Amino acid sequence: MRYTIRSLLFALLLLNLLLSSCYTLTACKDIVAMNNTTDGEYNLFLKVRDPSRPGLQVLTLVPKGTTYKYPHPQTGKQLSFTVKNSYIGVATKGDTLPEIVKAGMSLSSVGLAYGDADTNSNWINPRKYAWDDFDWIRYACEQAQTEDDAVNLLTNVCVDQFHATGVSENLFVVGPQKGYLIEADAYRYDVKEIKDICVISNYPKVLWQSQLLKKRPIAKSFDTVKQQLVHRGQTIHLQSLFGVRITGIKPNSIIARQTPPLKFEYGRLKFVGKTVEIPLGERETVGDYSITLHSIQGKQAIITVENIYHAWEQLLLSYITEKSGNITLNDMFRWSRLHRDDLDGLRGICEPAYPYEAVMVYKIPTTNYTILSSGWFSANHACSSIYVPIHIETNDIYLPYTTGDAAQLSLDLVETWGHSTLIPLCEACETVLLSETEQYEHLILTKSISSNSSSYFTTIDTQMQQQAYATETIWQLLGTESNNAIRTQIQPQITTLWNQTYLHSIQKMTNVYQSLLKIPETKPYQTHLKTIINSIVDTRWYILEQIDRYNLSIHFQTKPYLSEQETDHDKSLTAIVDFITWSEAILLNNYYTSTQSSSLENQEFTLTTLNSILLGILTLIFILLILRKKSDF
Repeated sequence: MRYTIRSLLFALLLLNLLLSSCYTLTACKDIVAMNNTTDGEYNLFLKVRDPSRPGLQVLTLVPKGTTYKYPHPQTGKQLSFTVKNSYIGVATKGDTLPEIVKAGMSLSSVGLAYGDADTNSNWINPRKYAWDDFDWIRYACEQAQTEDDAVNLLTNVCVDQFHATGVSENLFVVGPQKGYLIEADAYRYDVKEIKDICVISNYPKVLWQSQLLKKRPIAKSFDTVKQQLVHRGQTIHLQSLFGVRITGIKPNSIIARQTPPLKFEYGRLKFVGKTVEIPLGERETVGDYSITLHSIQGKQAIITVENIYHAWEQLLLSYITEKSGNITLNDMFRWSRLHRDDLDGLRGICEPAYPYEAVMVYKIPTTNYTILSSGWFSANHACSSIYVPIHIETNDIYLPYTTGDAAQLSLDLVETWGHSTLIPLCEACETVLLSETEQYEHLILTKSISSNSSSYFTTIDTQMQQQAYATETIWQLLGTESNNAIRTQIQPQITTLWNQTYLHSIQKMTNVYQSLLKIPETKPYQTHLKTIINSIVDTRWYILEQIDRYNLSIHFQTKPYLSEQETDHDKSLTAIVDFITWSEAILLNNYYTSTQSSSLENQEFTLTTLNSILLGILTLIFILLILRKKSDF
């Protein structure tokens, strides 16, 4: 009997090895905040992409009307496709037009955002023409007009009719009214509408038990959890083949390891039997499991055992639900920068192990979503990238974000500065870009903009992308500065350029620029700082041309600028500060006036309604009095 059991275990492990060779090594993370969980009338969707197609990540625009051919997932027959919705995608360099677009996340012109996370099931289409996850998403993104339409294309068509995919996925569709999580492989799917907050990564939940040799050996189900009293030598199973063995109990800790100690993962034999010491009151990862030590009672201990996927999701949800009702883009940026150490040793959102990681945070308003829907893009690891905006109406992208140069710069910054040093610097810049963008979005809805929304947002987005890229370039120059004396002298100034608004930032930047002019060796810094200053001026000048061209022409005959042949720097810098200060007052006045007008309109509507109601009541009383008099008569 003992040999029969051993033979069975060997057979299972061998089968696991054969099936594991089909794994795709990807590691995406997704967070969705819907409805009343955000701080405004919009939905948010964060997708971290650790791509299965390695390479620098880029932004790409796919226009409506684009045509291409692609094979049927079963027969290989070439099918003709026409893009019905233009969209913005995030893809690996080379996976963009004129090639077939392989976007890992995308935002369509009808305000629908798409993303995914592979779940590594072997219930797939084995044919060589099978679609990958990018084909799956692209099929819906290009055609769907509503959230439900997208779900139908991703499930009823791609799964029920085509059995299209050579991968299994957690698919997301987030729109202005609804959000969906779809767990699916080539033969089955489960659709869940997201009402509030959703967090998931590369694991199944509803379809957990369909992975008989990959997830089922770990636990009976995704949410199987055990809390119990244990002693030395005891093994705890979550109604599963694998488990954890308690190998020691100390006064203030326990020692545990996974059993059996070997498993096949990603086509390789992996040792998972490392012993781990778990301090009292702490949580530690033990192979595929997370163990929390609650208390020690002599030679026994009370522990909680759960699989690492469940532990990760619950811990992350605890962070996010604290902000429920007030979740903002800034919160999403902050969560995207959580590392392993921030999550009790569980998987980080930002992972150094994946060199080509990129992030997009989508903001989908519940109204005006065909104009205001947007994404905020981190070209590589979020801890070394400034998030930059791109609106669905934009028709151009600042070149480094399409060539991979922005992603490469972010990679260089990680190598130079590490994974935490630049986070506060990124956040300072993002605070300014978010504040300015919110103001400009408000203006396009409340003011008569002379240009169309496409031109408007293209200008704003590309200028902000340029400002972020130039800022990161300065950081890289500083990080690789060989002259220690110069680095020591300028670092306090270079690392505090951004502050709250364009006005406060430009005041700081012009002062720093004047200081750098006195140090001839800082010419490269001057060049990129000049780019940022001029770009801020260009942005504000363009906005003022749209909302108050008359006053602009009266107060400023020409645009203040730092030219290459500048001779009187002080005069130009003073003119720039004066212009930004004046423009700040104009913009604040327009913002306040439009907000106040909206408020007054609402008050007028309310007063009119109340007056109508009161008039109706008085009329009714008057009629009743007349009828009563007639009755008395």
